[in-house]
Amino acid sequence: MANPHNIDYTGFIFFHETTKGQNGKPVFIDPKLLPRFIDLIDINSEAGRKTANQMNQLSSTAAGITSESNQTNGFQHRENIGAVQVSYTVYQEGNSHNRGPGVYITELKRANGESGRESLPAGFYLSNFKNNEWRLSTIKDDTIPTVIGAIGAVFTGTAYSARTSAKAYGDYLKTTGNANQKQLNDCFSLYYAPSYLVDELGVWKTATQKLSGPDAGPRELARLLYKSLPWDERDQTLKHHWYVFGEGAKMLHRTLKEFSQIAGGKKLQQHCFYFVNPRENLGLLMREIEAVGAQTKKTSYRHSLDDIASKVHQVKDGDNTVIGLQKMDAPWSEFDKMIQGGSNYYQNKYINSIDNNRTFSDAAIRFVRNFKDGWS
Repeated sequence: MANPHNIDYTGFIFFHETTKGQNGKPVFIDPKLLPRFIDLIDINSEAGRKTANQMNQLSSTAAGITSESNQTNGFQHRENIGAVQVSYTVYQEGNSHNRGPGVYITELKRANGESGRESLPAGFYLSNFKNNEWRLSTIKDDTIPTVIGAIGAVFTGTAYSARTSAKAYGDYLKTTGNANQKQLNDCFSLYYAPSYLVDELGVWKTATQKLSGPDAGPRELARLLYKSLPWDERDQTLKHHWYVFGEGAKMLHRTLKEFSQIAGGKKLQQHCFYFVNPRENLGLLMREIEAVGAQTKKTSYRHSLDDIASKVHQVKDGDNTVIGLQKMDAPWSEFDKMIQGGSNYYQNKYINSIDNNRTFSDAAIRFVRNFKDGWS
């Protein structure tokens, strides 16, 4: 049987103790998917544990009638399991580039459900606080109308919601976000960015996603940032403060790469970025921020102790994270030991200690337990 992706599957590990082939096909997974798994599945929650348990069942259900098959590659399949879209390859026999017959999980994405009739597509909105609630309206031109902005999207457990995102971010900015209340003035710009803008790469699934413009995502936001550049390139007056939440950091990372391609060397000196539980490595992201000339402040990095996914992204490449925090002049020293300790744990206890009988689920459980109170 040919290798459908030119991928070496010999480094994949068992997904769970019950998927080693005792009943049904063995289920393997790429160990490098651990950060993404923790992004998408909270195994401390009932829903997360249910999703993980359903993934175990691929040993008997893989490539069944509920899965979607790649029309150009009969080995490749995907299906929605809980809130996760799981892509996998099925081998019926062993060869030199796999570990034998079985199911090989190659990718994990967010399965985006519908939020109901009032679902709003991804894109740019103005959020106003009126009558004790945050209300959204579409911004119809390429002008950024506010000083304060937010990038990200809240996942409710079954679907993304622009209104839920506006409420959560607005409440944060009015209370714990350390935003200047005069600058906020009960309104902020929201670039509503569900993960499918990055993960799905323009392959729309639900009706709501189809409503999003063809450029919605990094390309559109890069264009908005470009349109905001002053006529006088010497004008470095700080005019826009962006709060980037969760997976919005992934969106921003790609946005800044797009901006660099269209800006012709012009700089984003009038923009400043702040990060709240970023699910992207800050060190790598700071390289892009530095490249486009944007600003950061000492308060640029904030995290909740219970946001394990954000921590895992920082320790994935701990050296880069510390360098990034130094570049943004953040109070990085308090995180230094935690980041480096967690990075050593990630590399030595996980990435560099893989053996054929180790299970992915055990590593995930240990990581969640390890990062709950500390970083190492």
